[in-house]
Amino acid sequence: MILKKIIPVKPDLRGKALIISSLILLVVAIANAENLYTSIQVDLPAEFIPEAVVTNEIPKGLAYDPLTLLVEGSVISPDQSISGPLDGTSTARVTWTFINVDNSADQDILIQYQAIVADIEGNRNGVSLNPASATLSWKDQQGNIHTASDNFQPLKVV
Repeated sequence: MILKKIIPVKPDLRGKALIISSLILLVVAIANAENLYTSIQVDLPAEFIPEAVVTNEIPKGLAYDPLTLLVEGSVISPDQSISGPLDGTSTARVTWTFINVDNSADQDILIQYQAIVADIEGNRNGVSLNPASATLSWKDQQGNIHTASDNFQPLKVV
């Protein structure tokens, strides 16, 4: 996975994270000044998927903004659960659970959200944040569970 440094770029740029059901996970995120735009593209088989779960560990120093969540593709309204604080003072875990995904048209799932560099004591120029991670787990029609996961490279605050 590649996570670029937080540097000023055009605000309309979006990063892409690609979770491929063949157990490969690639993530690229692009930053806009103090905001990090992240996309997670879940590429599932073109069939009915009984359950798919995406979990994103957001490190201390970044604050997840649930109001910026956009989900497109085969399913547009997952169940979302958040554990940990949203203010960036410690690690937060965001889990999106998709039930009965009709992916027969091969639309897959695109999750987009914004993370904000938290205004906390430890976030200073030159500090590297711990890597974020993303995990996909999905169940096929036979009940077999498939998983993929990886980590972002550390993010440096500049």
